[in-house]
Amino acid sequence: MKKVLPSLIFLVIIASFLLTGCTGTGAATSWPGISVADGRVYLSYATEVFALNPDSGSMIWRYPEKPNAKTMFYAPSALTSDGILVVGDYQHTIHGLNAGTGAEAWRFETGNRIVAAPLVVDDLVLVPSTDGKLYALDSRGTLIWQFATKSSLWAQPAYYDGVIYLSAMDHKMYALSVKDGSLLWSSDLGSAAISNPSIDPGKALYVGTIGGDLIGLDIKSGNQLWKHSSDYGIWATPMLKENMLYYGDLEGNFIAFDITQKQPAWQYKAGGAIVSAALLKDDRILFSSENGVLNIVGYDGKVILSPAISEKLYGSPVSTNGYTLLGITTSKDKILTALDQNGNQVWAFQVPK
Repeated sequence: MKKVLPSLIFLVIIASFLLTGCTGTGAATSWPGISVADGRVYLSYATEVFALNPDSGSMIWRYPEKPNAKTMFYAPSALTSDGILVVGDYQHTIHGLNAGTGAEAWRFETGNRIVAAPLVVDDLVLVPSTDGKLYALDSRGTLIWQFATKSSLWAQPAYYDGVIYLSAMDHKMYALSVKDGSLLWSSDLGSAAISNPSIDPGKALYVGTIGGDLIGLDIKSGNQLWKHSSDYGIWATPMLKENMLYYGDLEGNFIAFDITQKQPAWQYKAGGAIVSAALLKDDRILFSSENGVLNIVGYDGKVILSPAISEKLYGSPVSTNGYTLLGITTSKDKILTALDQNGNQVWAFQVPK
């Protein structure tokens, strides 16, 4: 019998953690959203969005000029080809910002909070919302189409060859036409999915579920190719590299799963829950865990480094300019740190007073 209860308890706790937004003192209670584009680091945290220099961590701009304590940003942003930085907030609003200056270009209201990062596909910006809808906007903030599911959307969609793939809390995976949002197929996953789908181009789609299943779907039909069941829920996106999927679960197990053999090749035990995607580099794998450690292992599962960074870590490591960026959840002195190859801090950013 699956040990579902610990995963469900964790999900309830972390959902409360995510959706509270702020405490009575105005302190942030979620982890920063990090994205890198056009030579800048964009950071969404608490009441503001920041543009930073990736070499020094110095601030280029901040939005808005006068923060509103009721407006909370945590989802990573996405940059359009014409220089609009799109970021959602917890007060139901999608913001389009001038990436050069941070000035607001437009706003679009949804029916609930934005938890996941947008996805930019050509001239479309695809934004999932916890109101259960996927919104397709142009870079001017005009609605082109929308698609409604039966529950919240916490996962960023994926795209391949004219099709949007969307995992949802209503236990479904959806395939939609990028042109008009029409449904091409849906597949029952058996339990809620907040894991971003991972694509094996032209072949398959991979997703983890809170019920503890890692599932492979035919990318064209949505038919289930295989399912590997485990005892613990999967939030982290399974990352594909050379017929292996790398992902963590809510019990702190990090797994290398062989998709040709349909079974794990090796497993590493971290000291806390793993809720975000791993960063796959040429010679190593980096992933954060709830116990505040940046876990760095080789492709054989052996530990290379395991520096303690914070009290707790939930976000994905992000690579830029030879550094690894990590968002800090509980530190009062810094909310973002840049680390070198050996796990040493190169620079840190804290919210200016």
